[in-house]
Amino acid sequence: MIQLASVAMTFSSYGQGLPTYVFDPTTVSIPTDQPVAVLGHKKQGKSVLLRILAGVEVPTQGRVFTHARLSPVIKNGVLFRKRLSTVENIRFYARLLNVDPDQLSLIIDSFCRAPGKFHAETKAGGEELAKAAELAMLSVLSFDCYLIDEIGQLPENPREKLFDSAAERGAGIIFGCSQQRLARKFARSAVVVRDRTVYCFSNIEEAINFHER
Repeated sequence: MIQLASVAMTFSSYGQGLPTYVFDPTTVSIPTDQPVAVLGHKKQGKSVLLRILAGVEVPTQGRVFTHARLSPVIKNGVLFRKRLSTVENIRFYARLLNVDPDQLSLIIDSFCRAPGKFHAETKAGGEELAKAAELAMLSVLSFDCYLIDEIGQLPENPREKLFDSAAERGAGIIFGCSQQRLARKFARSAVVVRDRTVYCFSNIEEAINFHER
């Protein structure tokens, strides 16, 4: 469980005297053992909420409490270095993680259901392969709960595998979502970011109905 205790967030507007309010003081509990959709319209604070949960953003007020091991925020294009090929990136992170690079590469191949494709790529291109490998890289690491910024932008096969793998291990996934179809498919519960407040719903349909009002 993640508990937000009187969490508020503001950003200072550069060159202007007025702050930008993202969240008013909010106290809620978000489960970390199931898939939870984060719903909200553009610029309502979905990404900011995920960064606060991950500890990347420090709230202006209040605190976040959890004993769960949370992943970094998973988002396309934030992990791999553009000047390296997918295989070179995998080997680079294998060295950082002190694991066998060939074994890690095979695991990621299997996770993405793309055997041999990464090794056929020799240059820093292959954007879709890189996206899939990035997601797989974070997915094969063991966390109690994964944080994803907009699942609609993730490659389909590794995305499906991540949800299956998390369910098998009893891990949760908290994911930003702008497509109701995907929210219904993957989530059991949801939070809705609206009017500078985070609302929690144990039923996904109730959350979607509230979000649509």
